[in-house]
Order: sequence, then C-alpha cells, then structure tokens
Amino acid sequence: MELSQNIKDKIDNYIQNHSEVEIKEAFEKIGLDFNDIEKKSDYDDLSNADALRKLHKEMTDYAKYLEECTYHPYAKIEHFANILNELIERI
Repeated sequence: MELSQNIKDKIDNYIQNHSEVEIKEAFEKIGLDFNDIEKKSDYDDLSNADALRKLHKEMTDYAKYLEECTYHPYAKIEHFANILNELIERI
C-alpha cells in the first residue's frame, strides 16, 4: 500500500508530538503488537520441528486474519505457509 505524502506527514507529525506510550497505543489499536517483536526468542526454546510448526501456525493464522478482516491479499502468505508445511512434513 502506497501512502500519500499528506498521510506520511501526518504520521510523522504524530510521532514527533506524542510520547512513546501514546504511539504504541495508537499502533496497537490498528493491530500492531510491539510485544510480538520482542518474542522472537520464543523460537529458541523449541526444537527445529516445533519452531517450524509454530511459524506455520502463525503464518496460517495471519493469512486467515488478512482474508477475514482486511482487504490485503492473503494468497501469498497462504502459499508460503503451504510450502513451509510441506518442508515440515519432509522433516
């Protein structure tokens, strides 16, 4: 999705004039969870096969979310999830 310069300026202005907490709250309202970024290490505690299964589930769940709740194309992520599942099965 390409943002217009006007929207980019509004976002930049909002970021410049609000606290980190306010910015996080605003982004969380639109579905961005900053805690997900910090949880990358969750994969480190899993075996390779379990980590791949977890990634596959996250991908399929996200594709379902895209399909049901947004106008964003979800077919590409479903394609990646299918390939990942085939690789998991191969292991």
